[in-house]
Amino acid sequence: MLEYAGRILGGMGLRPDGIAAAQMVRTLERGGLGARRDHFFHSFQNYFLGLRAILDLRDQFEAYKDRAKLYWNVEPCNVWFLTALWHDVGYPFQRVGEFVNSALGYEAQDDVGITIKETFLQRPETHEALRTLSSLLAHLLDAEGVRTQWMRPGPRANLGVRATQIQAALSANLRESHGAFGAVRLFCDYSDDLDRMVPIAQDVLLQTVYLASCSIPFHDWQFRDHVRNACGDCRIVTTIFPFASLLAFVDSIQDDRRGLSASEDAALILRRLLITRPATVAARISMAALSDRDLLDKIVEARDVLALLEQTKDSLYFAYPKWIGG
Repeated sequence: MLEYAGRILGGMGLRPDGIAAAQMVRTLERGGLGARRDHFFHSFQNYFLGLRAILDLRDQFEAYKDRAKLYWNVEPCNVWFLTALWHDVGYPFQRVGEFVNSALGYEAQDDVGITIKETFLQRPETHEALRTLSSLLAHLLDAEGVRTQWMRPGPRANLGVRATQIQAALSANLRESHGAFGAVRLFCDYSDDLDRMVPIAQDVLLQTVYLASCSIPFHDWQFRDHVRNACGDCRIVTTIFPFASLLAFVDSIQDDRRGLSASEDAALILRRLLITRPATVAARISMAALSDRDLLDKIVEARDVLALLEQTKDSLYFAYPKWIGG
């Protein structure tokens, strides 16, 4: 898997060793220090599942260009690859305090996890990432009313009310969960490399990284909660946020009991994705593979994703089974 990922990154013009963030998740989980579930292979599973939707409905994954006035000539499959592979790299960061305590052999008196997270938030690179991503997210969220293309804000630029609210949501999520960290980590992993490139190569790759970074946080239910608390009913239009919508949908229909060894006792609830015209992506899920508790959790998660998405059946539309999504 890592060799395959490295080839894709190299083909995009990015350093293959940038996949180290995802590899770290695998190393920690196999060492018993990460989550009890597999997030490394899960990210590849998300990638391959979503890839079919992008290939079959490519025009829907490029509609944002006109609707959001982002006339970026990026490859949708590349945006999706970065989105899927970096979306869960924040799990070690979320639990960093536990890792330190495990290494020490005792629980530190000071909450070392809080200190490390606050230090990360104060880094100039993190500050730049949060300002840039907040500005672009605000542009996309208010795309119906924008009159010009988006421009990256300068270090002293006034972000505006909406972007400031989104920055607050991203910062809150960095302190409590994992979704925003994946976006910031992707942004920072390649920032220096991209800045050194000649403009003709730099622009497309910057735009690819920016779109992927803005697509990552919404899969995390805690970020969805943070963004609602920060700016009210912040829903995302599927044709303006196609990659974020696809990730939130695909991630929510994955098996919550996936084991680190991919053993047979991890029931597979997703049977297949169905693509129907004009642009519907539907999930066929095995109800029998879910316990009563798992079933309730899936219904809650699916309805939270549906509350996020603004969609119509004549454009990019994500459909859960009626018994799970209402």
